[in-house]
Amino acid sequence: MMASGFADAPVLGRYDEIAAAYALTILSFMNGIHWGTYLYRHNEISLNLFVTSNVLTVASWIAFLAFTVQMMFFFSMAGFAALLLIDHRLYQQDLMSRPYYETRRNVTFIVIVCLAILGLA
Repeated sequence: MMASGFADAPVLGRYDEIAAAYALTILSFMNGIHWGTYLYRHNEISLNLFVTSNVLTVASWIAFLAFTVQMMFFFSMAGFAALLLIDHRLYQQDLMSRPYYETRRNVTFIVIVCLAILGLA
């Protein structure tokens, strides 16, 4: 919608702000998955996912509140890349299945490309 020249949706607001809020929501959700993984498998994991998930979530919220929408897109790209690096480490430790990791990798690539387009729009 942003590329087609429409700036906002009736009642919902500006499309770029909606997209930034959606990115924040997904980042928070993905960090929640890591927190859950830590709760159930902390004895097997070399990372403290409790700390990393909370730091990334709080940093994402601060970025959302403090930065411009375009900066939030780029911050979100970094957040998704960081989550993928953590997932890669979990995969290397045999704590994540290959199909799940490959799906995460592919979807993360698509998300980062989309966020880059939004950030440059």
